[in-house]
Amino acid sequence: MRSRYPDGHPFYGVGPDDGLHVLRNKWVQRSYVDEQSRALADGVTAAIHATRLAAPHRPTRGKGFRIDPGTHGMRMGIDEINEASVERRMEQLLYLAYGPGGSLGATDVWGQLIAFQVPLYDQRVRNGWGHIDLMALTPEGCPVVIELKKHDAQDTPLRALVEGVANAVAVAENWPAMSREIREMCARRHLDVFVAETAPPVHTVVLAPEDYWMNWEQHGNLGQAVGHGARESFRVLRHALAESRYPTHLASFDWPAHGSPGVHEARADW
Repeated sequence: MRSRYPDGHPFYGVGPDDGLHVLRNKWVQRSYVDEQSRALADGVTAAIHATRLAAPHRPTRGKGFRIDPGTHGMRMGIDEINEASVERRMEQLLYLAYGPGGSLGATDVWGQLIAFQVPLYDQRVRNGWGHIDLMALTPEGCPVVIELKKHDAQDTPLRALVEGVANAVAVAENWPAMSREIREMCARRHLDVFVAETAPPVHTVVLAPEDYWMNWEQHGNLGQAVGHGARESFRVLRHALAESRYPTHLASFDWPAHGSPGVHEARADW
């Protein structure tokens, strides 16, 4: 059946009922953030349902989520990370600062950072699914998916949010197995961390250096191309996601980090 969304702009042949995992690779244009945000806000229930149906399930294929990097040879030193991999360095620094045994505690947007580069795909052909950049828990033990962006990333805040929430829906689908891995890691490390038994709510955080958010401000280098009503439509979308038990947050952190990267709510007009 032909999609009810036009092949050309602003929807490019796909809509909310195709799922967030599809939209994140199709709805990437700055000029249509307004129309796309409003369409997704109106169809958020259908979008979440379609994403749930497409979510991968690693445990059914005998795969874990590698929650504890120390047990998978992933906890490399900062000096061992490729200098060109800026996002990987950001993840590592944030994990070392806010993760288990880190020097910093809770932030404004999460209670305990748990893992980084958590795989979601369950087969060699990934079908659009990749890794969660960073994963945390709220003080109530609910999962937090953190979508990390570099200071000069061209991704619109809408694309970053859609990508993060798509992963959050996959987390909700896999939470029984994922939460078990988290409890096992906490037991091994003697961490007193509460892990909720059910999900959602699953929180999504779009986390980026302040320079990213400044670029997307109304008069920023990238934000100037965003339509006049886009920011209000984006806020309506975030409210609709929260009503569907997928609350979202915008946050920034200090980068380059001289010492520990401080995390705080983003000073953005989004």
